Amino acid sequence: MSIRSIGRGVVAGVVAGGLLAMPAATSSATRMPDGARVWLGTWHANFGTLRIDDIHRERAEFPDASGKRPFFWAAEMRWSRPGSDKRITGTILGGKYRYRTFAGCWKPPDPAVSCGSVLIGRTGKKITGGYWKACRQNCRSHHPWKGRKSSGAWRIGFQFSQSGTPVEGPPGRTQIGGAGGLISLVDPDRGKPWRPTGESRIFLVAEGPRGQERRLTIKPSVARYDIVGDDTPRLELRGRVRESNDERCSVGAVVEVTIIDGKKRAADQIRLDRESGSCERDARWSSLGNGDVRVSVGFPRETD
Repeated sequence: MSIRSIGRGVVAGVVAGGLLAMPAATSSATRMPDGARVWLGTWHANFGTLRIDDIHRERAEFPDASGKRPFFWAAEMRWSRPGSDKRITGTILGGKYRYRTFAGCWKPPDPAVSCGSVLIGRTGKKITGGYWKACRQNCRSHHPWKGRKSSGAWRIGFQFSQSGTPVEGPPGRTQIGGAGGLISLVDPDRGKPWRPTGESRIFLVAEGPRGQERRLTIKPSVARYDIVGDDTPRLELRGRVRESNDERCSVGAVVEVTIIDGKKRAADQIRLDRESGSCERDARWSSLGNGDVRVSVGFPRETD
């Protein structure tokens, strides 16, 4: 089947229909298909440069004909042209499309157009079909894509959990954990920030007054990765509190969570630091302290 024949039905049904929904962070454990992983990286095309820096697994918001909410691979990219820098969001299509087709949307300058359709097809590392539009879904005007991949990306997976009491911080039992991935389009040795993938999440449950639980959900937006000590990886994850019933840390507060994977040679460590005055949840946990602390951070792996 050609890219052109997929066109309208795919973009309208998959993207404009609003099927995107955010999964729990634990879904990051599912291995990314090789066909989806190929998309990660930088592609030079006839209408600018596409930098695909986020591919992650999501679950549809609404059930399909069988009553199930299927999972799919969501993707984001930065589209750079002279005088313009836009984000494109969408889906890498599996099934009969074999992860060789991306369908998504961008926001054109016209305020009346909420979704400028984007369809991209690839054969190997070449963009061989598709189009982009700056008009409504049913318009005929479109611009055909051509191009090729010029470089890959680096990926890191992480996961951590804690149960017990902190070695520093407010008294009371806590549970903190998180999982997800990081992607960088430049060599990790350059020390540039990493982009957390869309499903990355951090959760905190703290014991409040009279035994009541206080819960936070943190969405990291930027990360830094380095090696400390005896070849032990460290991640600094910075983001905002998205959900909270904690009077000590409100929605919108900026926090930083640092995790260190001791690789069984040193202590696993987790640290929560506030970056704004609307959060008072500074704390530190260690596998040498009270309770169970487990941290797993991978080493950077380059995709082709």
